[in-house]
Amino acid sequence: MFFRLLYFRLLMFVLFVMSGCLTCFSLIQNDSEESVRITGKVVDKETGKPIAGATIRIKDKSFALISSETGFFTLCVKAPEVLYVSFPNKDTELVRVIRSQKNYQVELENKVEKIYRIIPQMPEFPGGDEAYLKFFSDRLKYQLEGPKEIVYIEAVVEKDGSMSDVKIRHGNSPALVEEALRVFRMMPKWRPGIRRGEPVRVRKLFAVEFSGTMGLGEFVDFGENVEGEYEPFDEYGVYNVAAEMPKYPKGMDACMEFIALHFNWPKDLDETEIKGRIVVQFVVEKDGTITSPTLLRGLHPLLDEEALRVIRLMPDWIPGRNDGTPVPVKYTLPIIFDDK
Repeated sequence: MFFRLLYFRLLMFVLFVMSGCLTCFSLIQNDSEESVRITGKVVDKETGKPIAGATIRIKDKSFALISSETGFFTLCVKAPEVLYVSFPNKDTELVRVIRSQKNYQVELENKVEKIYRIIPQMPEFPGGDEAYLKFFSDRLKYQLEGPKEIVYIEAVVEKDGSMSDVKIRHGNSPALVEEALRVFRMMPKWRPGIRRGEPVRVRKLFAVEFSGTMGLGEFVDFGENVEGEYEPFDEYGVYNVAAEMPKYPKGMDACMEFIALHFNWPKDLDETEIKGRIVVQFVVEKDGTITSPTLLRGLHPLLDEEALRVIRLMPDWIPGRNDGTPVPVKYTLPIIFDDK
């Protein structure tokens, strides 16, 4: 009996190790040089106890893992990569994997039905802004003499796209307020706001404008006057702005010197005939490494390609920080060419 139990435990251990290896192999074979093996532990943020059965999913992929009885998981991913860690009745946590960090502790907190006002993927009217404007202009009925009037309406776009908690924030004319509300309540369901891959409630302000020539329903965001939670980073866990922005070691003059030193002008191009600027954007990770360089504004295909190559060569930056904690931050850098 003892040997059977020992054999069973040994078999389970071997299967666990093999599953981890197969998982890594299945992801590494696509791009082995860019992949990194990580381990993590999922715990309850309030109690610190491990969470068994949490789902660890790679963004935009169907692949998923389940945390063990002790909350642990192991997998290989391409760095940088984003993991969505979720568990029933817990708020989904977003984890950005970087090459220099191999161990992660993911803290999940109890899900609270928050209402947001700024998130990466905001609610949208079906068909976009033009369809929204046409919807109002086709349905508003009124007679107006004198200057234009604007009725401000506040509402929550629910997770299913419906409107709730509709309130009038401002309106001078009772008749126009009534007409604005009449048309507002006729709207079809919106596409809901998305946060961390899941629909959420979003509070928005709308303005319905009445003028002497036409009725215009125009979406207006008065963020400072609307209650709700901010989502300061995008769906990849990268901040657009940080309290302390990333810095190149020894300053921007040194950064420009690095680019000038390593930039190789294409032989087929005449330096005197091309001037202007290339604008690149990249992510300064929380360990200072540079990832995800992209071209925002190009000048010439050969110069654009060379600019991205040089950006990839740059040394580690001083990372951006929020409340003293390093965070990944987008950084936009212009590279200027003139005829001097």
